[in-house]
Amino acid sequence: MGIPFESRGRSRDACDCYGLLRLIYKDKLEVDLPPLLLYDNTLQRKTMSDMMLTQPMLIGFIPVKVANVQPFDVIVIRQVGFDCHLGIVIDETRMVHTEAGRGVVVEDFTRPHIKPRVREAWHYVR
Repeated sequence: MGIPFESRGRSRDACDCYGLLRLIYKDKLEVDLPPLLLYDNTLQRKTMSDMMLTQPMLIGFIPVKVANVQPFDVIVIRQVGFDCHLGIVIDETRMVHTEAGRGVVVEDFTRPHIKPRVREAWHYVR
């Protein structure tokens, strides 16, 4: 989709998964999410996983069942043993997310290599 991955990136020039969430929410929902630069890089997976236990609820997200996700909901994906990666739901099976080496991509989150790693989902309510 033309946006490369960059740890702590928060712009169209480059972004990480939370930076992509901020861009989409700003562009499509006119919601300004805080930058949340509470980690030095995306390889600090434990720090990011710990952050995901508290920060989403503080900025207006509530948990929802993965089976009930709607467009613009967020799914949390386990990577290397930590719940630290985000995808933004497009429809009942697709998400947009970004990864090192791939940049921003659309992917089916029900595929066998992703579905077991989907841990939770959030819905924005503010």
